[in-house]
Amino acid sequence: MVSLVKKKYVSEQVFVDLLYKALKSKIISINSSFINKIGTPQGSVVSPILSNIYLHELDCFINENEVMDKFRKGKPAYTNPNFVSSIKFSQAELDEAENVKKTKGKLKYWKFLQKLRISKIKLAEKKGIQRLIYKDTHRKIVYVRYVDDFIIFV
Repeated sequence: MVSLVKKKYVSEQVFVDLLYKALKSKIISINSSFINKIGTPQGSVVSPILSNIYLHELDCFINENEVMDKFRKGKPAYTNPNFVSSIKFSQAELDEAENVKKTKGKLKYWKFLQKLRISKIKLAEKKGIQRLIYKDTHRKIVYVRYVDDFIIFV
């Protein structure tokens, strides 16, 4: 790892020396002898720096790979008009909701509307109406990385 950092990213010998010293750890065994191992202890300050350097290679692979191009150009899905019309409230339902608002208050009104919406969504799913319509069979893949974590959305 130190050679990768020195060869590709940081040529300053001072930084490489500090990195090597931070990676060098001592392990104490039962008989009190020290064993020198190289690696990052959990929670080390150096761990996020090294993971960023190493994951930079993954970033480059995903951003520059020609195989991934077809997944970057996926067309967005659009809302199914049949689904929208099936969950739309009728005038009778809105009148009933207003009656609930006048008699029981705003909280019961919003709870009534939420229950009504959930029941309409379940009915639409039972009928087999899809929420979204995809224009093609390709799905879009989005890659996001923050510090030393990464997520691939499909």
